[in-house]
Amino acid sequence: MIMNSTKLVLGIFLSFCSTAAYSQVCTQAFKIVAIGSSTTAGKGATPIDSAWVNRYTVYVKGINVNYTVTNFGVSGYTTYKMQPDSYTPPANRPLQDFKRNITKALSLKPDAIIINFPSNDVVSGYTIQEQQANFIRVTDEAKKANVPVWVTTTQPRNNLTAQQVADQKTMRDWIKSYYKEKSIDFWTGMTSAKDSIAFIYSYGDGIHVNNTGHRIFFERVVAENIPDTLCLRVQNCLAPSGLNTGNVTISKATVRWNSNGALSYNVQYKPSSETNWQTINTAADSLVLSGLNCSTSYLYRVQSACSANNASPYSSQASFTTLTCPVNACGPLPSGISTMDVGTVAIAGSACYITSTDTYKLSGAGDDVIKYTDDFRYVYKAFTGDGSIDVKVVTQNNSDTANEAGVMFRESLATGARNIFVGLTSSTGAFIQSRGTTNAATSVKRIVGLEAPYYVRMTKSGSTYSVFTSADGVTWKLEKNIIMDGMGTNGATIYAGLAINSHKKNVLMTAEFTQWHINEATPLIASQRTLKAAVAMEEKSSALKVFPNPAGKSFFVDFSIPKPENISIAVIGVGDGRIYYTESLSNFSGNYHKDLGNLNLAGGSYIVALKSKAGNKSVFLLKQ
Repeated sequence: MIMNSTKLVLGIFLSFCSTAAYSQVCTQAFKIVAIGSSTTAGKGATPIDSAWVNRYTVYVKGINVNYTVTNFGVSGYTTYKMQPDSYTPPANRPLQDFKRNITKALSLKPDAIIINFPSNDVVSGYTIQEQQANFIRVTDEAKKANVPVWVTTTQPRNNLTAQQVADQKTMRDWIKSYYKEKSIDFWTGMTSAKDSIAFIYSYGDGIHVNNTGHRIFFERVVAENIPDTLCLRVQNCLAPSGLNTGNVTISKATVRWNSNGALSYNVQYKPSSETNWQTINTAADSLVLSGLNCSTSYLYRVQSACSANNASPYSSQASFTTLTCPVNACGPLPSGISTMDVGTVAIAGSACYITSTDTYKLSGAGDDVIKYTDDFRYVYKAFTGDGSIDVKVVTQNNSDTANEAGVMFRESLATGARNIFVGLTSSTGAFIQSRGTTNAATSVKRIVGLEAPYYVRMTKSGSTYSVFTSADGVTWKLEKNIIMDGMGTNGATIYAGLAINSHKKNVLMTAEFTQWHINEATPLIASQRTLKAAVAMEEKSSALKVFPNPAGKSFFVDFSIPKPENISIAVIGVGDGRIYYTESLSNFSGNYHKDLGNLNLAGGSYIVALKSKAGNKSVFLLKQ
């Protein structure tokens, strides 16, 4: 293919002008990589700033100072040096340069690549066929990554044999023909009558061009309008359309969209009630979403990834609802409870709730919650004032001997937030971890000999957080008091919930929890009406009654047991974890009604707990 005459004339004209300038389609900054040999490296230009690559770098930075041009040119290199990492050259051919080949270039996520190998291949005796194969192999790699490549033709050189000159011309014509509008002519107008370098452009060594020659090469690259081409690629990268859903089950759904030729697509989805999106990349125009919760409404949207640095906006959102949960199925979390991965995990976690057994099932990855920042799965709710959080850790799989499952108070959802985390590991006992300063180290206390199933509890009173463990959920042992100055005081909202981490970023662990209670006290500065409304709401949902609540001197505990069984009752201080009253009854049935005013409890927050076959029940008591 003969170079377009208009382009050639424009390039020659610009070579005699002091400045080349075009009106740009956009001024966005792009990344360009130049791969080649000595001409690319700047040989023949004095000073080196006159080399065509360096001139071009200045030119594009004039469009946007954030443009980058990375130069992989090395004197003496041939097309074998740019071959991909996966290629094995013949025994008598050089190895690729793994620091300057196409694989390395693509790792930089460029928007465009320029290849410039003038004459070393023919001088080295490489056949036309292997030269062409080398070019195609490299540009095919770039094509897979959707990165456009411009290829310069061969250049004239002195002292070549007639066959070498013929081969140079053959490669020149093949590059023009094969790469069409993305070929750049570095031959036409540069030769003498004998196909050597024209004297006006010769550096004097018979191989390289001088400053004037580099200037012409620069102008011919400018004439390709590479920035405009890249701008149009961005503008033509459109969001997918035609989103639709099929094959919806209790835990899976297939989402589809119309293919628009993008390199790949980013699919984001989430339960409608949550804030954070999960993202999956795919090269197809459909995706099966798995691990979904039954009876749950989901939103999803799709983005076109047209190249490493070029993505469309996300499409409009579409929705679907998974099928109704069967009996005992793990369904959506209760209202007001949220879940997310905190920090950086390689595999997204999940959480669901089995209503019939009051069981929370969590799946999550993450390095740990013990360094300066945390990686874990969190199921949580906002928490204000004083109160407590307790749960029975039923099971946890052995993804790692140091994986963790328990309860956490957390100042924020940031990865380096202050927090207290108490729970169990698979094989190394229980733990108490706390970070007293944001983004600082975490302190740890180990408790050997404890394993699931086991109960853990934390209470909060002002800045004091008390940690307890229990084998039965009735008799609690105070393990530690921790002072977290200012965390959750003066009406500030913190978070309380269940947390797990697998101790590995790319491995999921699972854990099951039951009898999760968050008892959140209304601050004493609130009105009596607010206090009574909060307590009444809690008592309405519990078979265990405590009244009056808030209480003065006396208060009554009331419940019914239909059949004879062993039961236990306890009154526990929220702030200090002290057990102020405990009572165990064997083969008890009927109504229990007792005035516990004789305990003479001081004003403050307490938990009244009942353990029976029906499970553990608790009521938050506010003593005035």
